[in-house]
Amino acid sequence: MESTLFVVLRFIDRYKILYDKEEIRLRLMSDPQFPSLLSVANILDYLHISYKPVQTSLLTLETFKLDCLVHLKNNHHSSFAIIESMRNDMVTYYDGDIHTISTKDFEERWSKIAILVTPPISQQTILSNHKRLLYAITSIILGALLIFIKSQSFLWVIPAFVCCIGILLSFQLMQIEADKNHYSKFCQVNSKINCRKVVIKPLRIFSYHVSLAECNFIVYVAALASCLLASKETIVYIQLYISLFSLCLLPLLVLLVAYQLFVLKHWCLLCLCLSSIYIMMGCCFIYYRICLIDSLLFYKEILSIFFFSLFLALVILQFSKKHLNSLAQYKREKITSLRFKRNQSIIQQFLCEKDYIDLNYENAILLGDQNSSITIATIISPYCPYCKAIVKEMFNLSNVFPIKWNIIWDGIISLQNQHINNQQLYWEELYKTDKWTFIRELQKFTKKEDFLLPSCNVSEQTKLLFYNRLNLLKQSNIDKNPTVLINGRILSEYYSVSDFKYILNDILETNEI
Repeated sequence: MESTLFVVLRFIDRYKILYDKEEIRLRLMSDPQFPSLLSVANILDYLHISYKPVQTSLLTLETFKLDCLVHLKNNHHSSFAIIESMRNDMVTYYDGDIHTISTKDFEERWSKIAILVTPPISQQTILSNHKRLLYAITSIILGALLIFIKSQSFLWVIPAFVCCIGILLSFQLMQIEADKNHYSKFCQVNSKINCRKVVIKPLRIFSYHVSLAECNFIVYVAALASCLLASKETIVYIQLYISLFSLCLLPLLVLLVAYQLFVLKHWCLLCLCLSSIYIMMGCCFIYYRICLIDSLLFYKEILSIFFFSLFLALVILQFSKKHLNSLAQYKREKITSLRFKRNQSIIQQFLCEKDYIDLNYENAILLGDQNSSITIATIISPYCPYCKAIVKEMFNLSNVFPIKWNIIWDGIISLQNQHINNQQLYWEELYKTDKWTFIRELQKFTKKEDFLLPSCNVSEQTKLLFYNRLNLLKQSNIDKNPTVLINGRILSEYYSVSDFKYILNDILETNEI
């Protein structure tokens, strides 16, 4: 699921359009169909990127290359990839990791389904709020360091700067712990380098109250505060003891690295960076001890600075945890709201804003309760890769709710390609002659990847109604499938068929649209 998120973000980044990555993350994760073709299509709709889902061949991919998302076979959930290059019978693609395999091997992994995209014109970019906040915090820290540089030599500034880096890295780890909806490309480079899979393991000390990430945060904040509070006389000794403390942690760091290597079998880049900082600071002890300080002294002033810095670090930790919990709560509420707080007033407002579209429903295929006041029309095609999921969901809904289900087949009006309409015409004719056989055929359609076209004589009346409805679709500017209408009004792009069970519950409670 995480790989789908990064694939979509990497794909969108190619076009440098106006969007907020955090908003895209939340919208993807809030989609009831995530990860699926429908969820990806909803994001492309949200960004106003023109696309067309197709079941196609490798030759088509060679034509589109960089402007397509491909669907890979996966036994557990949908998986997507971006084609990076195709040359010399080799395919390089990205699905969270970069892979280069032969064309034959790629065809075996590929489900033959792709989303072909028309590149948008817009080339703008946007800074999200969390980036602005990061820039502001960085500016404040740099400003404090500049003030610090005026009163101390450059040699003592380096440990303080390293502590700032440690604080930022520790804060990132704390954010991953506190917020399951937080994702960072730096933390999840590929299947082996994944900070979340390391952090979620039970590596907590002092019962469950303080995690290792929080301990790192306390250490670095206390170290930075000690450096900033120290006088010219005590700064040398304070940094000496900080480096000594880092040196004492080396056995623990080796143990944690071994734990990642042999037990978890995943790497956390943030953890490795923090370990590197401790090693760097520990090596400074040798320099301080040999070159600058002859004996270890512990002044009362140094002790008071350390205790005050520790107290300050604990206070900052509490504020940071409160901020991270608030941010995590905001994201959870955002996802919940995007999943649509289903109440009658929202539904009524949405339905009233849409224009009624007449597609000659009386003569369309009709399933379900004919006397229902709720009509759901699905404009689908037998060649649409995820229309099967919609048909399957509609079968489930019609078995539970008293709804009227109209099936409208999409097709080609052009005379040169009318053979593409043969399957739709066959099902239209079969519905008129034998409704129950049609239902069984439609149920088979939801389960099979391929279907055969039986021989059938289609009446002229059936053809006339079918092509008239295609013209109505064209006149109504409905140019893609699947499209879903409820009581003649197009369902918003922010809702999916899986939302119907909630929408129908609300509608049936008042029985008014």
